[in-house]
Amino acid sequence: MFGISVSGIKNSQKHIDVTSNNIANTNSYGFKKSRAEFADVYANSVYTNSRVTTGMGVQNTVVSQQFAQGALSGDTGNPLDMAIQGNGFFVLSGPNGDQSHTYTRNGAFQVDNEGYIVTATGDYLQGWDVDDQGRTASLDLNATHNIQIPSDTGAPKQSNNITIGVNVPADSDEVEAISTNTLKDDPWFPTAGTGTPQNPPAWDSEWLRVPTDPDVEIDLTQPETYTTTLQYGVPRDENGKLVNSADDAAFMQYYVDFDPSDSTTYTNSTSQTVHDSLGGAHTLTYYFLNMGAKGQTGDDANTSVWVVIPYLDGAPVDVAQVDGQQGTMISVPSSASGPCAGANFFGFRMEFDSSGELIGDSTIPSRVEFVNGTTQNTTADLRSVLFGGALVDDDNNPDTPPVPDPNGGVLAQGGAQNDATDLTFDDEDVRGDNTMANGTLHTAMGTGINPNQILALDMHATQYGSSNFDVSQSPTDDGYATGVLTSISVDENGVIVAEYTNGSIYNIAKVAMADFVNQQGLTKIGDTQWRESLSSGPAIASEANSGSTGSIKGSNLELSNVDLTTELVELITAQRNYQANAQSLQTQNTVMDSILNIR
Repeated sequence: MFGISVSGIKNSQKHIDVTSNNIANTNSYGFKKSRAEFADVYANSVYTNSRVTTGMGVQNTVVSQQFAQGALSGDTGNPLDMAIQGNGFFVLSGPNGDQSHTYTRNGAFQVDNEGYIVTATGDYLQGWDVDDQGRTASLDLNATHNIQIPSDTGAPKQSNNITIGVNVPADSDEVEAISTNTLKDDPWFPTAGTGTPQNPPAWDSEWLRVPTDPDVEIDLTQPETYTTTLQYGVPRDENGKLVNSADDAAFMQYYVDFDPSDSTTYTNSTSQTVHDSLGGAHTLTYYFLNMGAKGQTGDDANTSVWVVIPYLDGAPVDVAQVDGQQGTMISVPSSASGPCAGANFFGFRMEFDSSGELIGDSTIPSRVEFVNGTTQNTTADLRSVLFGGALVDDDNNPDTPPVPDPNGGVLAQGGAQNDATDLTFDDEDVRGDNTMANGTLHTAMGTGINPNQILALDMHATQYGSSNFDVSQSPTDDGYATGVLTSISVDENGVIVAEYTNGSIYNIAKVAMADFVNQQGLTKIGDTQWRESLSSGPAIASEANSGSTGSIKGSNLELSNVDLTTELVELITAQRNYQANAQSLQTQNTVMDSILNIR
């Protein structure tokens, strides 16, 4: 008799307890409200008439969790705060070496004294290793690890690929060409050293043809007949001999009294920063020389030629002749009056059509590579091939000053020139204060660094009608110096990213996520955490922003999904049910008293 009312009171109290717990956790991040569910109780047997059977009261069948999405807090200012927008859970492992996993929706994380990302109760956030693209090789929860924020400085990276964009002025003046008189004593021309041309039998007519007209030969006794030849560049083969046209040349040679310290000897200049293997910053300067028209007639007359000479930290660096690219050489005759007399500079050439656009990839390669340890003493290094170069000493130590080898180049061995000595690095006006400079990137940067560093330039150039030289595309450099950690962020894919003062970005880890077939079957263990159970099924490893797991919102927290208004209404309802069941119990007690008072 009393059991029905007692069960009503008991389960009304359960309703009140569940509702009160929801109200109490209104401000608990990641909390999921619960709902008390009830069912009636009947006693049946084969001897019972079900049509007149009264119930035995009520029972609590389950307190079910409601995993509806909670609202987001908005920006918390803490980069390690994370909110899940979906059905997933963060994966945690316990402190003190406990490797068993628990799961939470509370993304209020912090860093402990060892740099690990933990909850307020000391549980470790789990993650996977990732590559530079944020991809992980494994989705196995057993392969997760505690995520640790690096405390060291960001490692440097040497520059390998750089870019820059320029617009050279179409109406700029051409650089002043060397006069024919100063070339009489130049080692590239067969003279006796007194201005009187030699005429050795080894010199045949093919060495002396004017490039713009193969049918006209140069008369060395009359210097004015080859003036135009020098103006439009001298085509030479790999042995330094003249060839009939630029199409047959291994490299083009131009004669200019170039001096990087004298702005009147070049048209424009600009620079950008590059880095060595230790993260040291170096200034790479480009000197642009407007050489004028490519030729006298036809399309050549409407084609503009510019030569670029690169310098690094005040010393010239040579452009490598790789992938069959045609070389470009600026020679300053030894009889010139400037400080760079006798120097040779190996740069690259740009040719522009009448619309100001570059002509083909052969005139300015999309990959301009500088001579270094991997290219030196090969056909890619014109300086070494022609002059013998400036080689390392006998112990082959790249950190010791190079020793010139005057007999190593084909010019000295051929016997056709008066003097093939290269004076580029004999004067500090050319090489700066770098006594080790020999045209390679390594010696220009200094000692103690990677001697085989590959540095490739992609220069985007135009020649439009402007009197000003413009850097049309900001320089880029894939290298950087040593950096200090400045910030941490988490993207929507769960990748934790570290940023350093040197501009480098490092993917630390990807936050591990899990989902379950039956979320309501999870076992609540407190601290807004759950464990898997037989009812929930095993955890399903997943990546953020994939499937139903949902994405991660950094610097945000998921609020409790408790609706306080609804819970207060539930509380009033539970209170009335409690009171009604208590009244029922009192009525039954009154009836029992009436029976006992029968005389």
